[in-house]
Amino acid sequence: MGGTYTAAYLFTNCTARKSRPATSALSLRTLPRQTLRGLARDWVRRLDKAPDRLPATQLYQGRAMREAQAAAEQSSAQLMIVSAGVGLVGAKTLIPPYEATITRGHAQNPQNRTKETATSADWWSELTKALGRPSPVAELILGTKPNSLAIFAISRPYLEMLAGEMSNLGPEQVGRIRIISHGPQSWLPIHLRGQTIVYSASFDGPRSPNPGTKSDFVQRAARHFVTEILPNCPGGSASDQQRMVNHTLDELPIPQVHTRRRLTDDAIIEIIKRDLTLVGGQSSRMLRHLRDNLYVSCEQGRFRDLFKKAAALD
Repeated sequence: MGGTYTAAYLFTNCTARKSRPATSALSLRTLPRQTLRGLARDWVRRLDKAPDRLPATQLYQGRAMREAQAAAEQSSAQLMIVSAGVGLVGAKTLIPPYEATITRGHAQNPQNRTKETATSADWWSELTKALGRPSPVAELILGTKPNSLAIFAISRPYLEMLAGEMSNLGPEQVGRIRIISHGPQSWLPIHLRGQTIVYSASFDGPRSPNPGTKSDFVQRAARHFVTEILPNCPGGSASDQQRMVNHTLDELPIPQVHTRRRLTDDAIIEIIKRDLTLVGGQSSRMLRHLRDNLYVSCEQGRFRDLFKKAAALD
């Protein structure tokens, strides 16, 4: 690679947490079991009829989305969101509230609503065809200028969903991809493995430049990459930029690992009530308090429900 490269697109995945609830019609599990193609077509017909719409970044909630937005804005890249429900959408694309996911075993997973054996990549292929835009990610990358990078801050399930169309890219396009990761991605197709930018656990150590949780790790790392690495190595290959990331992380101490306790809902609610004033009544600070100070294990969705219950009881 040569010359100066800039970020053209920053791809991230959608979030389960949304600002508005979906109607029953836009709950994928309400569709009858059928072929995957029929499921995708019926789903898209329901999407097309939905009257209630808002910009994608207003619908999707949570820190991961906010970090992806910040990374895109700070690098002048266009934010693109990969969704198992509405396909590939831009930050300002108007979309309806919906419930669909590729989380394994989830009732809203299309694999549970089809009579066929299907992968998430199969669903993505049928969904994007039904939406009238097959292989939308590859299409964008193929349409970019030779000095443009496509940065992926996407969780593994969504990368797996894109695997089929990514295999259609040639060496030149692949060379302009950067996949932000929190560990080696040996499961990736061979031609994409060399495009990963791996951030180690040190990024979440006591001197982290942007601490957070595992659920927003790759988005936070992407923000660091576009603000601290890419401007200082704009013409470098993925290997060159990885070395710069390693040099930065080598100077940071690794996080101290604690075994977190699992407590009952009632026990966590009592802790929330007891320590609410300690964290100024803020739910985000309470979750960090539970995890970092009390070493209590609590998934974000579960914590959100328990925090509401504790507030109602207080």
